[in-house]
Amino acid sequence: MIPLTRGLSAPLALLALIGVAACGRPARLAGAAAQIEGAAEALAARVGQCTAGRAVVWYGVRDDAGLADPATRAWDRHLVSALTAAGTDLVWPDTAGTGASWAKEESVPQRLWRTQATGTLAVGGRWSPQGEWGYLRLLVIDPAGGTVATVASVRARCDLIRTLAERPAGGDERARPAALSAEVHRLALRSEGGLTRAVELAPEAVLQPGDRLQVRVRLRQDAYVWAFLYSSGGLVTDVLSSRRVFADRWEYGPGQDTWVTLGEEVQVYTLYIVLAPRLPDDRSELWQRLAERVEQGQVVRYSGLDLLDAEMRSFLGRAVGDAGAVVVLRQAPDEPAPRTDFLLADGTKVSSQAEILTGGPVLVRAISFSVQ
Repeated sequence: MIPLTRGLSAPLALLALIGVAACGRPARLAGAAAQIEGAAEALAARVGQCTAGRAVVWYGVRDDAGLADPATRAWDRHLVSALTAAGTDLVWPDTAGTGASWAKEESVPQRLWRTQATGTLAVGGRWSPQGEWGYLRLLVIDPAGGTVATVASVRARCDLIRTLAERPAGGDERARPAALSAEVHRLALRSEGGLTRAVELAPEAVLQPGDRLQVRVRLRQDAYVWAFLYSSGGLVTDVLSSRRVFADRWEYGPGQDTWVTLGEEVQVYTLYIVLAPRLPDDRSELWQRLAERVEQGQVVRYSGLDLLDAEMRSFLGRAVGDAGAVVVLRQAPDEPAPRTDFLLADGTKVSSQAEILTGGPVLVRAISFSVQ
């Protein structure tokens, strides 16, 4: 691939010159937000012109040193909002390296986007303060050829960005929801020769047709819970219907004495367990987006699961008004968890290792396994 350096020649559009007048803090905050929103909308329009309906993986904004700071995070919030409002098919990478610093030589490091899904574009930017003014340079990259599809730029007053950087994520109008914490158990049973025994439901586990599945969740604060299975063939199976639950009470999906029976063979299933301060009632858009990924051949067994996760992140992010608030967990959390013995209605005793999920404010635990 072609290294992407700052010196790379590409079309450059100067879309906005932004200033801010001296005033009291509340008015200054509102004025700064309005002007940055206008700049972000101009950048979003530029991005939309070259994406032609293709999914865009958002890598965020960093400073000259390749680091994230309050100023770059302020740009992130406004750009994500503008891109989403403009109808951009925005998804987030499932890459551990996105949290690390970027090299100074690359506008958006190749290590981030070179392995992303075929057909998608990568977008990221650099914020470069230079005295009184700073410059935001946003790049749209086509990973297939390692080329820059477009470059857009805005100039903004640094004091304006500092004003926004002091503003809490989510703004003064609505506080960001608090982080969530829950104890989660995934139970799976297999009946053989008249006996019932527990089987492990772990990432990439192999289960059999007829095995039964159940989810048990206990939250440490009131919140919404939702769990479902999504197969590599595009089938949705409700496990725990979306509901608001109270703290310190067990919730069972589908029920304390009822189970989901796995039937279809040669399928990879993903169990999604969602914890959120609120959930949308209409999920038709999510089902449509997931189905499109499958129909287009972007999800084949264990390949492309990151795209399903990204769709979940985008959908739930819109529901809470903050895509950055959604955390999708594919790895087991580090927090130590106890084992719990459950006595089932038929007398079967099941010992389960809990997972303690903490973070958010929207948490999604995703576990993919096969049935064959």
